[in-house]
Amino acid sequence: MTKFFSHDWDNNTEFHDTLDEAKAAARKALDDATDLAPDDGWPENTGDICYGVVLGRAHVVKRMPWKEYARDVLEHEDWETDDRFSEYVDWQMSEVSRD
Repeated sequence: MTKFFSHDWDNNTEFHDTLDEAKAAARKALDDATDLAPDDGWPENTGDICYGVVLGRAHVVKRMPWKEYARDVLEHEDWETDDRFSEYVDWQMSEVSRD
């Protein structure tokens, strides 16, 4: 399913089900920036306001307890006392279905 996004001047990204929702959110972000301009000047990142189609996203491909990962994958000799992390998570990018 096609997803859309909007991004505002304050570095916030939202996801939307329709293009119209994404456009409206971007328009609202520009309206908010316009409201700030007379008193505080234009926000520095006003030019970052945008909307579009999501083509890819990060997703988890592997998740396991850290100690298990340290023991089995890293073959870390001190895995029993290795408390640096609670879990191991591997992420990958993939294209989003466009059904």
